[in-house]
Amino acid sequence: MNISRLRAEVAQVDIPPLTCTKRSGEPYKRFSDIENEIRDVISGDANERSIDDLKSETLVFFIRRHATSDDADIVGHLVTVLGLRTARVIEDNAQGFDSFTFDQIANDVSSKVIEMVFEPAPSRQGEYLEIAFREKVKQWTLNHVEHFKGQPRISQFAEKVESDTGLAAAVTIDSLDGNFSKPEDLAISNEIVESVRRQLPLISNEKHRDAVILRHLQGWPFTSTDDSRPTLCQQFGVSRQTINSWIDKAFGEMRLAMEKQND
Repeated sequence: MNISRLRAEVAQVDIPPLTCTKRSGEPYKRFSDIENEIRDVISGDANERSIDDLKSETLVFFIRRHATSDDADIVGHLVTVLGLRTARVIEDNAQGFDSFTFDQIANDVSSKVIEMVFEPAPSRQGEYLEIAFREKVKQWTLNHVEHFKGQPRISQFAEKVESDTGLAAAVTIDSLDGNFSKPEDLAISNEIVESVRRQLPLISNEKHRDAVILRHLQGWPFTSTDDSRPTLCQQFGVSRQTINSWIDKAFGEMRLAMEKQND
């Protein structure tokens, strides 16, 4: 998408300063290279560049300025680009988790980014995304990583099964607990999937349980540009945020059960 489409609602308007202050009282201020890039877009000097080439802080600036516009196409593209960058930061800083825990961290952090970008009134956290986007997303991710380090993981579930000789054998998901370069590289064996499936009755709400099955065992996307592909939002008739909330609650129930099993 061409940058010139961003100019419509901000052309010939001075770049508004950030409104929040540091605890010391010093006002928040964007770095000069970010403000220069914003000016280049507004003036038309950057028209030949692609939106995908803009700094993340610049994307946040224009998302905020276009959030109330009628051009959903522009906002959607900006949010998509920002979402891909958010995902990369999360992947870089939340390694070593099983796919279930990683997805919860990713969902929580991604939702936080969207919440702060579209906040109704400026806040320190929200405005800091226009100063150092990657740094802020990394901080939120590491906060979640620290939180989950102290909790049992779904990968610690074990189901006792009888072997052919009558001896008990443990089927676990410990094989997922390694230092992986990328979460998408994780492969769940048939035995592990079956082990997780046996824990599904621990989820009390049927819709929450179905969401976990479709998302994490069957790999359904939340949405898709392919009309023939089934999606979670279409299946349940609710937003991605609502489904993420269901899955979070389901994970909570499963972890609570794990804690009781470990006592």
